[in-house]
Amino acid sequence: MFDTFLKLIILVSVTISIKGIPFNTLWFYLSVSGLFLMSLFSTKVREFRYKKQLGLFLFPCFINAIAHYNKVEVVCFISDIFLACIAIVLIYEYCFDFKSCYKFIVIAGLLNIAALFFQHYLKLVYKFNVDGNFAHGHGGLMQHSPRLSTLLVIILPFMLFVPKIGWFLFGLTIFACISYQLVNQQIQTAILPIGAIFFWIKCKNTKIKYFMFGASTIALYVLRERIAGSFDTRIHIWSGVIKNSFNSVYDYCFGLGLGTFPWKDADVFNRMIENSLLQFVMLCGLVSVPVLIYLIYKLIKNYQESPACFSVISLLMLSTIEYPFEIKRLWITIISIIAFYLIETQNQTKRRTVR
Repeated sequence: MFDTFLKLIILVSVTISIKGIPFNTLWFYLSVSGLFLMSLFSTKVREFRYKKQLGLFLFPCFINAIAHYNKVEVVCFISDIFLACIAIVLIYEYCFDFKSCYKFIVIAGLLNIAALFFQHYLKLVYKFNVDGNFAHGHGGLMQHSPRLSTLLVIILPFMLFVPKIGWFLFGLTIFACISYQLVNQQIQTAILPIGAIFFWIKCKNTKIKYFMFGASTIALYVLRERIAGSFDTRIHIWSGVIKNSFNSVYDYCFGLGLGTFPWKDADVFNRMIENSLLQFVMLCGLVSVPVLIYLIYKLIKNYQESPACFSVISLLMLSTIEYPFEIKRLWITIISIIAFYLIETQNQTKRRTVR
């Protein structure tokens, strides 16, 4: 029962939009509540083994809530973070066949690619609202091009690891992004370098590796103006944010408050600064830096060739130039992937112990 519900919310979270309804936030709350409800009727499969790491991550968030107790938006946002962590624990403990959920992540991606094809080539564009804002028109079932590209970058490893047709799905996903990018200039090109890294690791044929390296180089050259302009914009935003953020030692230590957006006069689009890691540090304070360094170290230490691990790595890489963690519609997907990664890591640790 728990697994079935998890597969359902993974699929629905990135394939359905409801006009006039804040579906992203509503679906997150309903999904976490549903996971808790399903856990009451399910048997615990495994004991959560990462209490120390999770507690270490939540500690600066808790301190941030105390430091900014008078800001309602901070307390509400940190409450959402705690709910997300509860969902991770529930999935870790109660998901029996976690690998069977992978195909639903792939199906969700393929449905969006199919919708993108119909929108782009057959000109069937659906005008929906995304959280009350006018959508970009294209963007698959996500109805928002940048959010769709972020989703495809995150789930790209799951495409790659599909038995027998993984390479085809991998190439199809990159082709869908790049072909759309060349014509419409809307989907990000981060999928190119991230995809090239995973291809280089996974492919065992040296000749094919060098061929794809050359193809990726050509693609980057063709898109050089787009990439250069994108980086110029981001550097301008990041430098302005860093210079104008902290006015006191208190701000340096405890940040500006998670869930707030104090850069109203900066050149920042849609309450984002195009860098999830930087935004977290600016809002949570320097007390969060050691925690982030430790968690990244643990990720590197527990590296393995698995779809969930590759996906977490792509999520981390993307967070340096984009804002995946600020897109609430992707939270269920991200939460599930992190939980699957922790399960894979624990299974790998058990195998090493047996040996």
